Amino acid sequence: MRSFRLMPVLLLIACGDNHEGDKRPDARPMADAMVDAPMQVTCNYTESADATNDNFYANGNPEATSLSFGTAAIGICGKLEHTHYVQNNMVVDVDSYLINVPAQTSALLSITAPGAEALNTVLIEIYGMSTSTDEVGKFEPTQGFAIASARLPPGDYVVNVSSFNTAAATATIDYKLVLRPDSPTRCAKSTATANYTESLDGTTADGNDVYEVRYMGSPRRQFTAAADMVEPTGITVAPDGSYRVSGTNSLPASAPASWADFYQDRDTYQLTMGANANQLSLRLSWPGTTADLDFLVFPMGGLNDFATGYYNAKMEDEFATFAVIPGMSYWVFVGADDSSSGQPISYDLTACGATYTP
Repeated sequence: MRSFRLMPVLLLIACGDNHEGDKRPDARPMADAMVDAPMQVTCNYTESADATNDNFYANGNPEATSLSFGTAAIGICGKLEHTHYVQNNMVVDVDSYLINVPAQTSALLSITAPGAEALNTVLIEIYGMSTSTDEVGKFEPTQGFAIASARLPPGDYVVNVSSFNTAAATATIDYKLVLRPDSPTRCAKSTATANYTESLDGTTADGNDVYEVRYMGSPRRQFTAAADMVEPTGITVAPDGSYRVSGTNSLPASAPASWADFYQDRDTYQLTMGANANQLSLRLSWPGTTADLDFLVFPMGGLNDFATGYYNAKMEDEFATFAVIPGMSYWVFVGADDSSSGQPISYDLTACGATYTP
């Protein structure tokens, strides 16, 4: 099921959220070896049908690359063509490519595109033609790349790059999409003593809510009316560092007013990226099969979540890898979907930093 097909244009450019009204089952057992500067990957396929490969807005079809992804990285090279601008959707260009995955694997999809920092939004996506996999990464202009992790069951997949701007681009931008194997043990659930334990929830379980989150209706994201406090973890995420935040998902006798959205108890934590840490992975883990816990990541004080873990339904765990800015602080929202039961539920949020060199 596609989550980003029509949403990113207006919402990422014009101060909104990144999601539609669905949640998707997609178990993702990732884990614990940091991703560093990648080896150079050649272009295994070069875009050849730019006029017809926009399957979002132009009724086109993904280019058939004949590429198979498994144990070795593959590269796809193309261009964000500046002559394709569509004012109504603020679309600069959309390119889609069809690949095959013959066996279960874990992967990282990334893009480098010198010049793309001048655009409002560039997204990469990999989604299954016959599987529920659908992973998205947002280009971080200050760092020059986007990255997204994905668990890929066997099947055919579309790899997509889409770009948006409030005005037509002034020049064509070359890009390289790289899909490389990922370790299924990268950023594993931490079992070390917690670096921080939730402390501000209070007796009514809403002292650290901060956000109301909706996937339908309006507003999709807003701050709670109460004077909630973000949990000050004091954690500075270093490259190659792994950190554990422990919390409890609770269910008070009387639900707070802010829980009229799509979530019950929610807890918000502040993480700060260390010097040279421009990639962050988060893993949310909890026991049992009666609760559906999710996370969303916001720039500190912001309402636009740009990374999520909300796919697995009532099974652990949630996992995502994404680009961040060294030295910047982020707020991580952890919440229990309204379908959850069995509280109180203890959970762990594992954060892993890395340095990615485009």
